[in-house]
Amino acid sequence: CPDGMYTYAVDIWSCGCILAEMLGRNPLFPGKNFVNQLSLIFDVIGSPSSFQVRHVVNAEAIKFLKSQTAKIKVPFSALFPEASEYA
Repeated sequence: CPDGMYTYAVDIWSCGCILAEMLGRNPLFPGKNFVNQLSLIFDVIGSPSSFQVRHVVNAEAIKFLKSQTAKIKVPFSALFPEASEYA
């Protein structure tokens, strides 16, 4: 990836999303656009810390990220109460 930000972590994230969609039998983050989709993601994983987004320099992106503060991570068991604890 040209920006150097793509690592195996992205592949693991993708696998986790696919597993969640299989368990829930629905799209996990059915965003209407990329901004809405990011908001849906933060609703589940919680807001990123300032340390996690320290590399962001775009003013609009920074404004959006600041609007997402105080979102708390949702436990996997709350999202998929019927799933095995080993899922």
